Formats: sequence, C-alpha cells, structure tokens
Amino acid sequence: MRIISGRARGRRLLTLKGQHTRPTADRVKEAVFSTLTAYLAEARVLDAFAGSGALGLEAMSRGAAQAVFIEADFSAAGICAKNISLLGFDNCRLIKGDCFKVMAALSRKQQFDLIFLDPPYNRGLLNQAMTVIAQQHLLSDDGIVVAETTAKDSEFSPDENWRLIKSSTYGITAVHYCCYANM
Repeated sequence: MRIISGRARGRRLLTLKGQHTRPTADRVKEAVFSTLTAYLAEARVLDAFAGSGALGLEAMSRGAAQAVFIEADFSAAGICAKNISLLGFDNCRLIKGDCFKVMAALSRKQQFDLIFLDPPYNRGLLNQAMTVIAQQHLLSDDGIVVAETTAKDSEFSPDENWRLIKSSTYGITAVHYCCYANM
C-alpha cells in the first residue's frame, strides 16, 4: 500500500499482516480522492476505524490541514502511529480507543470537513458511527462523510440526518458520500 498523490506520493505505508484489517485498494482510493479534490485544501479530517491510517494520510498528502485518527485495535494503532511518523506530517493525532466513545468525547467545537468511515463490514457499525457523528455534530456544515461498505451491504441506511450525495461501486467495494440532510 502506498500514498497515491500529493507531497508524499509513492511513499509506502506499513500494514498489518493477514486479514485482520482490510486496506482500501489503490484504485478505490484513487477514485475516492478524485471525487474529493475540491474538499481537500486545508481540510480537517477524521479517519475513524483508521487501521493503517491510509485514508487520512492520503488526505494529508493532498493538502488537508490536520487529521485525527481513531483506532481501537492495539496492533493497527501501532501501525498507524508508525505510518504517521514515517511520513512526517505535522498536525496528525492518533487516538487509541473505541471509535464510538472517542467520537462521543470529541468536543462539539472540534468539527471535521471530511470524515472517513471504513469499519469492519456487515456489523452495523457504519450506521452507528453516522448516528454519533450527527448527535455530536462532528461534521462541518458543508462537510462530507465518506463511508465504505461491501457492494452487497444491505445494512447501510443513513437516517433522516443524512443526505446521500453519491454512491459508487468498485468490484466488491461500495463508497457512499453523505452530507447533513439540512445542507
């Protein structure tokens, strides 16, 4: 896995061995970031269920101002910390802990322009995370949530707080772009 574009283009990222985490494929990542070009400059990014941190680090490479990474798994958080250090980006913070508890604890004053949600598939975690984001108002008014699921995931159903902007499918992966319903 590598950074695709920006100031860290071509730099390799560490990943966990085995199937413990599921890195976003380069072609999916490229498509996502092509869609997000207008949102990246000076963006405040939250990479929830961060794994290796690849999505938040790609955003930093492409001009985001800051990134917060949340990861509960000790091994994955260690890899994420190493990747942040390897790339040397300033304004990155890793928070180790349960994603829902961490998001609930984040101050309402701390909002994000771009939130990546890539939780373990088919466990209902995505809808739960979107509920917490809406309750805590973690997304800026003109921000975007990028949610990754399997293409066959029937569990993804944003509630009335959300407006689905776009969904795209790449093989077995689907990516959904959402904003607040009142925006």
